[in-house]
Amino acid sequence: MITIEPPPEIWAPTATIADQQEISILQRLSGGQLSLVEDDEAVEAALVAADGTLTSGLSARREALLCHPRWRCLRALRLHCWPTWLQTWLLGPRPWDPRPELGERPAQQSFAVSSHLFVHLLAAVMAVAFLSLRSQIIPLLGENGLMPALDAAERLQAVPWHRAPSVFRWIAPTDGALRGLALLGALLSVPIWLRMLPRIAIFAQVGLYLSFCSVGSPFLNFQWDNLLLELGVLALLLPMAGARLLPGAREIRGLPSPGPIGVFVMQWMLFRLLFESGCAKVLAGSRGGWLDLSAMGSYYQTVPLPTPLTHILHHLPPAFHEWETLATLVIEILLPVFIFSTPRIRAVLFVLFSGLQLGIIATGNYAFFNVLSLCLNLFLLDDRIWGLLLRGRVAPLWLRPRRWRMARTALIALPATLLVTASLVSFATFALDRKSSGPAISTLHSLRNCYAPFRIVNVYHLFASITRERVMPEIQGSNDRETWLPYRFHYAPGATDKAPRFIAPHQPRFDFQLWFLAFSKSGWKNAVARSQKKHNYHFWIETQQQVRDGSRSYFLRLLAKLQSDPAAVSALLAHNPFPNAPPTYLRVVFYDYTLADPKTRRETGEWWIRGEPMLDESVLQRQAP
Repeated sequence: MITIEPPPEIWAPTATIADQQEISILQRLSGGQLSLVEDDEAVEAALVAADGTLTSGLSARREALLCHPRWRCLRALRLHCWPTWLQTWLLGPRPWDPRPELGERPAQQSFAVSSHLFVHLLAAVMAVAFLSLRSQIIPLLGENGLMPALDAAERLQAVPWHRAPSVFRWIAPTDGALRGLALLGALLSVPIWLRMLPRIAIFAQVGLYLSFCSVGSPFLNFQWDNLLLELGVLALLLPMAGARLLPGAREIRGLPSPGPIGVFVMQWMLFRLLFESGCAKVLAGSRGGWLDLSAMGSYYQTVPLPTPLTHILHHLPPAFHEWETLATLVIEILLPVFIFSTPRIRAVLFVLFSGLQLGIIATGNYAFFNVLSLCLNLFLLDDRIWGLLLRGRVAPLWLRPRRWRMARTALIALPATLLVTASLVSFATFALDRKSSGPAISTLHSLRNCYAPFRIVNVYHLFASITRERVMPEIQGSNDRETWLPYRFHYAPGATDKAPRFIAPHQPRFDFQLWFLAFSKSGWKNAVARSQKKHNYHFWIETQQQVRDGSRSYFLRLLAKLQSDPAAVSALLAHNPFPNAPPTYLRVVFYDYTLADPKTRRETGEWWIRGEPMLDESVLQRQAP
């Protein structure tokens, strides 16, 4: 028998009430007393008014709030006649009720835990990205590096700020400044973890990383650099008050949840990342290898920086590779549509999408791209799932304080709308630019050019085309043009017995860039040379020298440094055959690498088989000092 006494009494399920702190939240809002239902089957909040009226669910929460003197003015507005969706927006979502007869399902799920984890993991990835860059920035972008940032900073002065945003317009990118700012970017993750002005810290990290990208071409032009910047901007739309890096049980139960706009923007980002990559594979046509299901048969052999597992998976039966190719297309093109579906479907998608990213991590070193993708996958899991994983330590959203909910929603609505619109414009230019032209395309390009320099909205076309061969350069030096000794790099394939390694999320940017070096086939000098050509790299150096400030000019500068100042680039080399003095002559030889079969691997210890050398006819001679 239930005794009805004023003030109003609020019932709540015992399974979700754990401590007096949470009980007091709703009591403070309603001015009533909170009782615990003894019946284990009760899963919904219920309100017993002084006159004996019994309400439950959304109505109970509404009436409880209106009992408080602060909210009684709303009674004059006849709040009970407002649409349900508006009441939900004002009062917050309802608790999850698995039994429809006891209450309605919530119009919005809570993503407090996912949002909390995402912000902290993003800060960790930011720290890794800055530290990874700092460890190699001097030989790459230093004053005496391959592509000095000082030269790039001078070029920035000739263009408006909004076309090339960078702090290096005002701070000279000397060696000390580059290392110091990279370290500062990593240290800014600490206040994010401790919840000390986290938005300012994230904004500063994005600004610093964008500054490095503005002067770091071609070493910071990768898609995961863009993804890191874009996720940093989107993280500003998430709530960041509350728990620290390692919150206790009570702090977990009080985590702020992002509003529906914030959740949608993050899920939209995940949808874009997958769907755009899938569309790029289809748009690549037959040259991509995806439509004829042959892509994965060549993928493992041409991974820029492979792992030890690459060798094993490459030699699996062709039927397995065809299944992999088809599964990738299904996951990236068909399944992303269900990101906006029900919680149970999203939980299944979390497993599938995470499996795809873990598979990529196991077979290739793509820096922090896959870690960022896994972070985005968190927004497929709402707090009900986390409650099961954390044994009920996550409070339902209706028991959490809602501070400035309406103001926060209005505050992020405009930037979220602009970001989503810009993403549609970017994808339209990518998809239509190949086959269309006209005023509409020009207008889209003009719109995209307005925000493209900031890299806050990008198009992702990962693995659009799978190359069929791996051609890698080998630099050789000699003092007599008879005996040629090779230089070796840290991670790029070189010696045939060199085993692949796991190095992600660190990215050796020079070694990774070497993978693109041989993509552009060399031209032929004249008709006589064309008739005498032996291979596609016959005049590679001579052809590249004719391209002023081309994307491969860093390699030509490396050759010059090896003969004039080898100490400046020694950090990029795993083995220097001329440690005492630079060689008189240098040349470049290109090799076609294929993965050795398991039998050869066991018998000889070699991981790679190299084809016939493709020698560049150009021989660089060291100039006398």
